[in-house]
Amino acid sequence: MGLVGVFALALLVPAVVDAKNTTSDPLKLLDETANKSGQTSSRELPDVIGSIIQWVLGIVGVILLVMFIYGGVLYATSAGNEDKTETAKKVMLYAIIGVVIIALAFVLTKYVIQALFVTAK
Repeated sequence: MGLVGVFALALLVPAVVDAKNTTSDPLKLLDETANKSGQTSSRELPDVIGSIIQWVLGIVGVILLVMFIYGGVLYATSAGNEDKTETAKKVMLYAIIGVVIIALAFVLTKYVIQALFVTAK
C-alpha cells in the first residue's frame, strides 16, 4: 500500500507544484499531469469496466479448472471407495456448474455494458 501511495504522490506532485494552474479540481489536475507526461489513455469507462470484469471472470475460470482437475485426481485415486468417488463426482459437477455460471455472467455483463454505455450511431 505504501508503494502505491508513493507512486500516486509522484503523479500528483507535478500538478501541485505547477503554480500557474489555478484549477482546484483534482481529477482535472491529474488528467493534465498525465497528458504532460505522455500517459494518456483513450479508454472510456465501459472499456475499463469490461476489462476488469473479464479479468475477474478469467481468474474464477482458472480456479474452476483447478477444481475440476482436483475432482478428477480425487476420482482417479479413490481406489473404489464409494465416499471418495461420490465426493469427486460432486466436485466435478460443481466445477461444471461454476463454468456455466461464469459463462452466463460473462455474456450478461457484456450485454448490459453494451446496452448501457454504447450509443447508437
